[in-house]
Amino acid sequence: MRSGLAIALFALMFFAAPAWATPVAAPPVTSPSGLVRQQSQRVLAVLDRAYHTHTLRGPGFDRTVMTLERIVLPYFDIPLTGAYVLGRYSHSATPAERARFDHVFMVYLVNQLADALRGYHGGHVVVIPYRGGLAARYALVRTHVTRPSGKKVAVNYSMVHTPRGWKVFDVSVEGVSYVMSYRQQFAPVLASGGIPALVAKLQATLRKEHAVPVVVRSHGGSGR
Repeated sequence: MRSGLAIALFALMFFAAPAWATPVAAPPVTSPSGLVRQQSQRVLAVLDRAYHTHTLRGPGFDRTVMTLERIVLPYFDIPLTGAYVLGRYSHSATPAERARFDHVFMVYLVNQLADALRGYHGGHVVVIPYRGGLAARYALVRTHVTRPSGKKVAVNYSMVHTPRGWKVFDVSVEGVSYVMSYRQQFAPVLASGGIPALVAKLQATLRKEHAVPVVVRSHGGSGR
């Protein structure tokens, strides 16, 4: 799951503005595919500029990473994602355990996405229009990402409609679900030590792989 391509594709939805730019509010969209299309266009423009100016590998990268907190979280339902990742352990967790896991998992995820940006080399996204009802609770948005080599990769976004609009809670790359992959990856730790052990492991991984991990504050999720 640490594939640079796959994680970079996963990140495409959530980067809306470069660190050196003043954030501009995007026009509201009611269609889940409209949101994916809108964000993908903005993201690719930013990543292309960063790639050609060597910002992804230069001193400006740290500033770009620090914008993740305000850019990523509004479009991602981390409580719902966390519930799917934890599976049955989510039902028995205390509110404090869930809140702690959600926060640490979000930090872990954001730092993985930040790492993946260093491997960006260009791409093009085609979003297939969503044909379902807008009153639906869940939606699946299908896209095709074309790599510079010409290879097409299927990337699908699982979305939930919340009081704050559409949010992503899972991404599948070539049929591989990130939620299910993390669930399988974390299962042995959960089985042996529960959520506290998993939180400790994620924190240890962050300390080992990141001298200064990106720190994110808690944001509201689906509002359930």
